[in-house]
Amino acid sequence: MKKTSSLKKSNKTASSKDKKTRNSSKTGSTRSAKKTTASRNQKTEDNLALDEAEDLDEGEFFDDEGEFADEDLELDDSDVEEERDAEEEEEDLDQDDQESDEEEEQEDEDDEEDDDDEEDEEYERRKKRKRGGDEPLLRRPEDGVPARYASEGDEYNLGKGADPVRMYLREMGNVSLLTREGEVEIAKRIEEGQLSALSETLSQPYALFYTVELFQRVKDEEVRLRDLFVEEDTEEPEEDADDETDQSEDGSGDQTAEEKKSALDEEEERQRKEFVKKAPPFKKALKDTEVLYEALVKARKKGGKTFADAEKKYQRQLERNSTRIQNLNLSAKQYAAMAQQIKELHTEYLRFDREVESLASSVERDSEELFDGVKELTSEDQLAFKRVCRRFKLKAQEARVLGEKMNVLDEKRMKLSERMLMEPSEFKLRVRTLKDADERAYIAKQELVEANLRLVVSIAKKYTNRGLQFLDLIQEGNIGLMKAVDKFEYQRGYKFSTYATWWIRQAITRAIADQARIIRIPVHMIETINKLVRTSRSLVQELGREPTPEEIAQRMEIPVDKVRKVLKIAKEPISLETPIGEEEDSHLGDFIEDKRAVSPANAVVNMNLHEQTRRVLATLTPREEKVLRMRFGIGEKSDHTLEEVGQNFDVTRERIRQIEAKALRKLRHPSRSKRLRGFVE
Repeated sequence: MKKTSSLKKSNKTASSKDKKTRNSSKTGSTRSAKKTTASRNQKTEDNLALDEAEDLDEGEFFDDEGEFADEDLELDDSDVEEERDAEEEEEDLDQDDQESDEEEEQEDEDDEEDDDDEEDEEYERRKKRKRGGDEPLLRRPEDGVPARYASEGDEYNLGKGADPVRMYLREMGNVSLLTREGEVEIAKRIEEGQLSALSETLSQPYALFYTVELFQRVKDEEVRLRDLFVEEDTEEPEEDADDETDQSEDGSGDQTAEEKKSALDEEEERQRKEFVKKAPPFKKALKDTEVLYEALVKARKKGGKTFADAEKKYQRQLERNSTRIQNLNLSAKQYAAMAQQIKELHTEYLRFDREVESLASSVERDSEELFDGVKELTSEDQLAFKRVCRRFKLKAQEARVLGEKMNVLDEKRMKLSERMLMEPSEFKLRVRTLKDADERAYIAKQELVEANLRLVVSIAKKYTNRGLQFLDLIQEGNIGLMKAVDKFEYQRGYKFSTYATWWIRQAITRAIADQARIIRIPVHMIETINKLVRTSRSLVQELGREPTPEEIAQRMEIPVDKVRKVLKIAKEPISLETPIGEEEDSHLGDFIEDKRAVSPANAVVNMNLHEQTRRVLATLTPREEKVLRMRFGIGEKSDHTLEEVGQNFDVTRERIRQIEAKALRKLRHPSRSKRLRGFVE
């Protein structure tokens, strides 16, 4: 047993010596000022390694369950006391070592601070010497943003983060993804907001007014019937659209297309007449609503049961109107237009209300009292006019001006009342409810869009290098994502990403087709070009060379002329300003021949011919020179007839002919003709 205790004691003594050795090595390493932090980290790692080593030593004596591995090994009381004394001695040594380490570390930190202070002072002196002032020429990161950039510190500090793509992706990553349950919950919120907005829209009396106007516009053929019930088709063209185009180009499908168009026009005309026949019940309902509203206004003054009965009848009429409009099954676009006009009517009424309040405050009266005095202000009865002037404390001229303004506002109030068919306070409340429902639906849509922005980026990455920038692809994909949110039907059981992928792809491919090329190519032709490119690549792999148009036409089973036409259309335009060469000091346009330009040799010949002709003509008389110039158009805009030259000189045609013949004979003389003979040869 003593052997065992002495063995443990020797092991612990050795471990304490190892600690001393490690502490001394760590103390030596911390004396370097610039490595203080690294040494502390290393110290922590060493302590962890030491603990692991001690655990390993204990593992030699204990089994996995913490019991002694050798049953013969037992400790008596003396061994326990010796072990306790050894542990106390070891703790004292560790405490002394720790205190010495802390003292040395504090000394090192003080030395480091002194060194840093000296470096900072030297740095500041060097900056002042270079700039001759207090503002530094060079700036370290810890100096912060310069004062002159304080107003634009954000731009100064952005650095690489200013990349729009990185900023967009960073902000996009702040939004968490949605689970299937989260998507359904948001979709239900969208549905609830839309249904509430629709209910509020149709319960407005103005909705019936809008519907009656819609019937009239269809009757006057201002609106197509298909715009009322069918959403715009935004899907990609079918693959056989290219074949239909071929038939129309060949002329074989012209008659069929005309017959189809004629049949569609006849069907649309028939449906339009049937739709217009539904108008009378709506017009009657509008008149009934107006009558009930007038009765409600009169009953409000009486109050009591009369007013309650009138209000019930009016509300039942509004419910019937809502059901009647809903049975038309108009498109969502028409309902949105209806709601928008109700909001515009609300804005118009608020503007009118502000005008009335402004006018009432100018005479220190409320609006109701002002409207009560309108008739007296515009009355021809002098007594009534004077009475209202005394009441409002106005002069006669001021009262007349006020009466004219109030008369205009009163007419505007009547027009608004005819369209609202509702008390202003109730109308404001219903419009506020409508806006709240729209806001709830909008916020829910925004959440669904933001949670799926990653999907747009992942799809847009596959369409890079096709003529559009990456951010443009993301933007177009986001438009498709918003369209998918509007069309999403959670009742079908599909996850939103499965549904939205097709809308995003459709938006991106349509944008590439419309915007990627300088000269726009129809979508069906782009599909044909893509087929041709795929076929050409396949033939290159099979033949080991570029295929001919005939081989491509045979593989695609289309005419050769069409292949040549597609190849011609598929050519990409190139800028004449494209740099050429390694140094890019020249442009493509410099190497293209300009057939309309005059060559330098011909320019010199023409200039020399012009000079020699001028000298030869100068040897003739002024009259002869003028006649030849006019007859042959030398130096003139065009040549002239004998009649025109004769009128200019006030002589006959015959005389001009004689002068011309004489001048030509002179030019044929060798002394003159030799100057021009070289140009003929």
